[in-house]
Amino acid sequence: TFLASGKALVFGAECMCGKLAQPAPRGRHDACRAHAKSPTPYRYINTGTFIGRAAAIEYVYDSVLRSVPTYMRYNDQALVQWEITHAQHLSGLVGADFYTRLFIPMWPCNLDDANEPSHLQLADGRWRAQRTHNVPAVVHFSGFTKQHFDEYERSLWYRAEKYRGREAMQRVVSAHFPVLGRNGSNSGALSIQDACPGYADRWAAGP
Repeated sequence: TFLASGKALVFGAECMCGKLAQPAPRGRHDACRAHAKSPTPYRYINTGTFIGRAAAIEYVYDSVLRSVPTYMRYNDQALVQWEITHAQHLSGLVGADFYTRLFIPMWPCNLDDANEPSHLQLADGRWRAQRTHNVPAVVHFSGFTKQHFDEYERSLWYRAEKYRGREAMQRVVSAHFPVLGRNGSNSGALSIQDACPGYADRWAAGP
């Protein structure tokens, strides 16, 4: 999904302007007004989740940090939100996951849902976004929603007993995933066991 986006860097998106509700740098308008056009309610950048090329991440954040004097302090989401919607040199480089295929925050779509986000539904051990009908790869427990992590994480599909046996875990850790080179080409494969030595043993031991 990231490669299909055609962007070098993709941020997660959220539907409520929470952390952004503060003045933008250099006397600009409120950062909440600076958002990309979105086909879904998820229109505000969430910098807690992103995926991209290392060079693009460095380039974008260097541009963001250069946009304000060093003595000023601003929320990172406000800075990124403004910069990628107003800086021409970033317009084709950065995107947002408006359809929640990659990421979704537990951060609610309105404050009435603070304790039980209604924009998400748990079904068959997977969180589904109610407004896009997609199952995101990553669920981000941002801000005050971190208090719900233990409760929600225990209900996910991989916590089922059938996935906790030694044999099942060996199949997981022996799986390989492609390793991409700098130009985006496939430069080989790496097993989960090689990337995370001892993971199977720790997982089988349980929390």
